[in-house]
Amino acid sequence: SQQVLGVLDTNISLAKADTQLAQSTAQMLAYTVAGMIFIGALTWFAVWWVVGRPIKALKNGTKRLSQGDLGYQLRVESQDEVGDLAHSFNEMSSELRAAHQEVLGWNKTLEERVEGKTRELRRAHDHMMHAEKMATIGKMAAVVAHEINNPLSGILTYAKLLHKWLAQGGLPETKRGEALECLELI
Repeated sequence: SQQVLGVLDTNISLAKADTQLAQSTAQMLAYTVAGMIFIGALTWFAVWWVVGRPIKALKNGTKRLSQGDLGYQLRVESQDEVGDLAHSFNEMSSELRAAHQEVLGWNKTLEERVEGKTRELRRAHDHMMHAEKMATIGKMAAVVAHEINNPLSGILTYAKLLHKWLAQGGLPETKRGEALECLELI
């Protein structure tokens, strides 16, 4: 439905346009690479800020906790999973401190009870030693009394015999020798 009115034949050099196109392509490529590097750096920084920094703080907190700093608390800066992890760490640390305090309390109570029982045992031992000494002294007194009582009993017997003979009216000549033996024994 259209008629060709004419044909125009031109001879224009496209070298300048090709150079400009190559420059703009190189420039576009440079901007794209720079943008990707910038976006990558920005993403790395955001990930480090949101995840890396709190994880490093959690790692340092775990290290302090393992070195005995029970009850160490992390700052909870976010309400995401990392914040939940920090909150759980803080609860665990508080519970560990409470458990440690409870164990120390039990230990102190146990030490006090052991000291009390030791004092009681020492008193019982001293009492037993005193009773044993008294029993030994009693046995020794009985042995000494026995050792003294036997000769005294013999002396008393011979003295009563001599007294009886003398009370009966004197010593007959036949008993005189026996009397002298009795006196020698006495």
